[in-house]
Amino acid sequence: GCQRYCALALGNIAMEAKGRQCVLSAGDSLPELSKLLGSQDTESVRYSALAVGNLVLEASGRCAALRDPKCVMNLVHNLGSDDRQTLRYVTGALRNIAVEDEGRRSILEHDRAGPLLEALTSSADASTARYASACLKNLALHPKQ
Repeated sequence: GCQRYCALALGNIAMEAKGRQCVLSAGDSLPELSKLLGSQDTESVRYSALAVGNLVLEASGRCAALRDPKCVMNLVHNLGSDDRQTLRYVTGALRNIAVEDEGRRSILEHDRAGPLLEALTSSADASTARYASACLKNLALHPKQ
């Protein structure tokens, strides 16, 4: 119920750098958002993906997201969503997480991530396609093992 609207509010607050810093310094909201990413409620997933995507623009947000193994796992799982907005927010969040090596490693641990992102590069939603392409470019920076 109201958790989805809390996630939406956090996502909106986190659109600006000052808001992201306030949310991240006010407490550890990312574990709760990570849980919501695993919800069966489409709106909860959508709004938590928006919030996570905005919070991980900050290095401290990426660190917090990567401390919770469910965060990237649930984001990757939601690459299979049939909700257009959820896909946009999830691909954006993964793109932001993939700017650092630890984030790239965390995403690449999930075998489904690459093929799902590749498929989304031809999404009818221009933002989703752009975010998926940028995420794949970031993932390509990861050193081959």
